Amino acid sequence: MLSELWSTVLDFLKEQPFWRSIQPIIALSAGYLFVAFAGYEYIHWLYRLSPDISLYIRSYLFKQLSLLYAGLAILFLIFYASPTKQPQAWNVRLRQSLKSVRWGKVLAVMVVVFATAIGVLRLAPRHASEIRIIFLAEPGNEFSKYALVYIIYELNKLQPDWFFEVNPDPFNPDFLDSSERDRCDKNEFSCAEAMARGKPAIAITTKPLQDAFFGFNIGSTSLISTFDWQKYSPPNVYEYLAYSIVMQSVTIHLNKHCGGLAESSFAPAKASQGDVLGFAPRRQTIKAEILGGHLTRGDQEKLMNCFGAGYLESTLNLLRLNWLRSEPVHGNLQTAFGVTLQ
Repeated sequence: MLSELWSTVLDFLKEQPFWRSIQPIIALSAGYLFVAFAGYEYIHWLYRLSPDISLYIRSYLFKQLSLLYAGLAILFLIFYASPTKQPQAWNVRLRQSLKSVRWGKVLAVMVVVFATAIGVLRLAPRHASEIRIIFLAEPGNEFSKYALVYIIYELNKLQPDWFFEVNPDPFNPDFLDSSERDRCDKNEFSCAEAMARGKPAIAITTKPLQDAFFGFNIGSTSLISTFDWQKYSPPNVYEYLAYSIVMQSVTIHLNKHCGGLAESSFAPAKASQGDVLGFAPRRQTIKAEILGGHLTRGDQEKLMNCFGAGYLESTLNLLRLNWLRSEPVHGNLQTAFGVTLQ
């Protein structure tokens, strides 16, 4: 139906005396719509991601395609708009313009190309940093450390956007200088910052975190606690740790590369929509966040524009935890480590 309507409108315009004047505009507009549609299909084909139209229009890719197309359109008009008294076809004008190149046109082309390239590069997604996983102490009966190491390796396999580096050896104060040991004597988070030494890191502890309950982040350092998790299971401790590691990784990446989250993020609240980056869950709502938490449209837009469509698709998939509960990961955990997720 839309194609028939478009054909009718186009036939009407062709009969009008001003058709030759608006023909380039119609062609450029149709080309722009095709490029925009092709960009949306590219995201769906490459990442299996189908964002809302409004999210796509605000995405880095749509802006890049628009900027590139605008640059090409300006270059086309520079060569097309040559002074002539007799109306000629656009391809004839283009050939004539190429034959009579002037320095003014050369300069204009250089400016357009340079400005377009700078704009496209500024809109390009950033590369997310690698993150180190630190054990502040032996987990004891809380969980199997090596089963968690295996889960972290699976996270590295499941997505290409960032990687985890993990050392299964627990914290050893002998590797710290005196000032770093003093910081470790203060509290768990200060110790995690000392061990991170300015690099992105997630520390795991079995000790309580007071008001933070389950996790805490400042800048490029996060701390996750498994203290008393058996009181909240299910989900079991491995699902909790996998979810928390992914969520804290996203928080670290936003802090390091994209100006961080809003000041209201992770603030205590009585009511929430389940936004995993928007509130600090109470003790009894952590289950609901792990099982049904989601990213709001605003969070999805920020992740997509900061790190690209692939990063957003990976984050959405990893937060669902289907990869952890399905084969072969579930089977490997049970066979090699004696861990059952049910």
